[in-house]
Amino acid sequence: MVRDFAPVTQMVSTPFVLSVHPSLPVRSVKELIALAKQRPGALNYGSGGNGSPGNLIGEMFRIESGINVVHVPYKALTQALTELVSGQLQLMFVVSTAAVPQLTAGRIRGLAVTSLRRSAVTPDIPTLDELGMRGFEATGWYGILAPAGTPAAITAKLNEEIVKALRMPDVAQRLTSLGLDQVGSSQKEFGDLVKLELAKWASVVKTAGIRVE
Repeated sequence: MVRDFAPVTQMVSTPFVLSVHPSLPVRSVKELIALAKQRPGALNYGSGGNGSPGNLIGEMFRIESGINVVHVPYKALTQALTELVSGQLQLMFVVSTAAVPQLTAGRIRGLAVTSLRRSAVTPDIPTLDELGMRGFEATGWYGILAPAGTPAAITAKLNEEIVKALRMPDVAQRLTSLGLDQVGSSQKEFGDLVKLELAKWASVVKTAGIRVE
């Protein structure tokens, strides 16, 4: 993938919110991990299916925290979120764009976000990194790629104009209202991100034995 495209810029990112149903007797990540260790295999988390972002992040969290929770795959994210809201699921990593309305309504409880820095969308929710899971980062992102071989002058100009647009106050405000954090990275930063993401998630898939059915 990296060889086939020329990176232009990462436009935006969106963290996932480690969310639990309000009936679960935990109000922090520390309490969640303690409960999961007391009741191995008793808690479940949902996702939009095997190999989906929610599944990958859930497995990375399970591996790094040393807990035993059961993955319940759904055909779509909306189905899993509905089950979390109803209490059929205990926890889930919900992309912030979908989590915010449910958090605001009090239907789910947010314990942490998966970005390294707190999100402008959910500024009161701490990051897993600051809660002790150092370096834990898993965000959804959107970027611009050009075909491999595109002249450097063209990709540089595209980067310049797109980043300039992202910095406009009305654009930034609109992105935040949609649950997105603006980025506007350099070409090198975006290229490095793609390489790191491929390596990181390949490792999680291998360690967790994730298979897409």
